Amino acid sequence: MINDILKWQGVTSNDVSFDGRLLYAVKSTGVFCRPSCKSRLPLKENVEFFDTAEAAQKAGYRPCKR
Repeated sequence: MINDILKWQGVTSNDVSFDGRLLYAVKSTGVFCRPSCKSRLPLKENVEFFDTAEAAQKAGYRPCKR
């Protein structure tokens, strides 16, 4: 299990090794992405982590278009 600190490090470094292991959603945009997504880095307090796309969508987020 990956803790939130490691998850955030994966997002900030666009680490492709985290892809398939987690997704992150941005509360201010309503979008969820893979950790390797090259979109602008969100504020940490606006990020929520999910294990699956289905879980993120059930929480009201939509997939990133990238």
